[in-house]
Amino acid sequence: MAHAGARRRSRLPEVAGLRAFFDFHGERLSALPGRIAATTVVVTPPGIPMLVPGEATGPAGGPLMTYLRALEDFDLAFPDLATDIHGAHRDEHGRYQVEVVAG
Repeated sequence: MAHAGARRRSRLPEVAGLRAFFDFHGERLSALPGRIAATTVVVTPPGIPMLVPGEATGPAGGPLMTYLRALEDFDLAFPDLATDIHGAHRDEHGRYQVEVVAG
């Protein structure tokens, strides 16, 4: 038994080393259905999370994917009025990409 002043070693990996356990990468919306999110996706307004890490994105015709495609189409048609979506990044062509767990 260690004395009161001794530091216990954590059994958890360092935060910086988590990428060694999980491989994250961005996927365009066309490849997103059925994937597992690695980030939170929040459309503002209203600012309510639509997708949280570990959650499945659902089918291509589901409400989440339909809504994200509609927002992407709007942003492509009207780039000066682009929607603010935390967790979704635009590639060089203006298409959304969301971080997913590889697999």
